[in-house]
Amino acid sequence: LEVAACPWNLKNRLVRVGLKGREMAADKRPLSNLVFLLDVSGSMDSPDKLPLLVSSLKLMVDRLGENDRIAIAVYAGAAGVLLPSTSGDKKTVIMEALDSLAAGGSTFCTPGFNALLADLGESVGERRDVVHLKDFARWSYISSEDWTELCRRSADFRRCRKSVRHA
Repeated sequence: LEVAACPWNLKNRLVRVGLKGREMAADKRPLSNLVFLLDVSGSMDSPDKLPLLVSSLKLMVDRLGENDRIAIAVYAGAAGVLLPSTSGDKKTVIMEALDSLAAGGSTFCTPGFNALLADLGESVGERRDVVHLKDFARWSYISSEDWTELCRRSADFRRCRKSVRHA
């Protein structure tokens, strides 16, 4: 727990709280089937955005096993499926895909979203966790109806997760 003066309003204080979840043994962790939709627009061209996102994903990749899967779609200057569903033991392939990410272009997510839908195909019954990672630029909004369609295609609707995080 840390407390500091607020730089933009000296009457206020900022509090930083650090939390850590409990560690889970690798053999007890459920298999992961992760699908990432990544914003690589020009607004992500900052050390605290896309580079931080890439290094965070690399930390996660190190923990994937051979039965885990990861897929990545991007939108902005480049749009489409960057990495089709790939086994977690193909770490070099996954890392190369992450290293290829570069920010640029406008923040319009429809092409990346549509490519992701096409890549998912009709694999109903397969559980996937869909994660949308972006900054909060205005044009990267995806409607509830579109998320419903993505979840329907990705598998068990009750387990489909929409997660929006500041990269």
